Amino acid sequence: ACKAFNDWVVGEVPNAHPGRFIPLGIIPFFDVDESVKEIARLAAMGCRSISIPETPYGVGEGFPDFKSGYWDPIFKACVDNNIVLSLHIGGGINLVKRPEGFNIDDMLMLTPLISTIAATDIMLSGAFQKFPDLKVAMSEGGVGWVAPWLDRLERHIVNQSWTGASFLPTGMTPTDVWRSNFLACYITEPSGLNNRDHLGIDTIAWECDYPHSDSTWPNSPEILKAELDRARCTDEEIDKITFGNAARFFDWDPFAHIPREQATVGALRARASDVDISETSKTEYRRRYELAQS
Repeated sequence: ACKAFNDWVVGEVPNAHPGRFIPLGIIPFFDVDESVKEIARLAAMGCRSISIPETPYGVGEGFPDFKSGYWDPIFKACVDNNIVLSLHIGGGINLVKRPEGFNIDDMLMLTPLISTIAATDIMLSGAFQKFPDLKVAMSEGGVGWVAPWLDRLERHIVNQSWTGASFLPTGMTPTDVWRSNFLACYITEPSGLNNRDHLGIDTIAWECDYPHSDSTWPNSPEILKAELDRARCTDEEIDKITFGNAARFFDWDPFAHIPREQATVGALRARASDVDISETSKTEYRRRYELAQS
């Protein structure tokens, strides 16, 4: 089933629309040997990333955590094949205990906390000592949590050295590892942009989250531009945040199939004049949600 999915998502869809997608595959993570084989097969197909549970022990019956050694062959295969490991938001939501009968707003608000847990898990696991070139994308997790998280990690390695934990590559701080090995993305998050110097401008990527209800579509460019202007981002920073960082991190040339002058907002909108950009009302979303719950 994983192979069939990958043949479609990594093979057929991108091949039908060259330059539009950065292919991301899935692996049978319940079988390490087969996962390693599938990573090599995916890389040969042009895949740039794979997704695994962000908190494996929080999924279903639970799988070993990142420091267990179980994932090491998968991490090594990613490094050997220049594949980014994508840890997508929300997979471990059950780790955040909520009262009985909690509503969907709780989940929507608290899912970024799982990215904090996932990033902590892999940072403290020793994975970057073993595999210093491992690249991790905190997918859809936001960036506002990163600065205080790094602050606490920096304090931890000094104040809590009595634990004897050793999890960082020699000579590197948590912030060094973040800037070298991580990419995070945001939809609208002024706090993240305001902390861009602390995080490192090369670690931030913008997303519009289409077609989820969190999306800024179809007014994404206007909303993004206003936020970048408020943060006083330079043209160089804007290029990095909007496409450059993602292109570099996933080793992907965004202009291999379409010239840059044809990839501007205005040019792309002109080509998509037949696209229906009408929006579903919040009332209709609510009706559908209540229907699904009944």
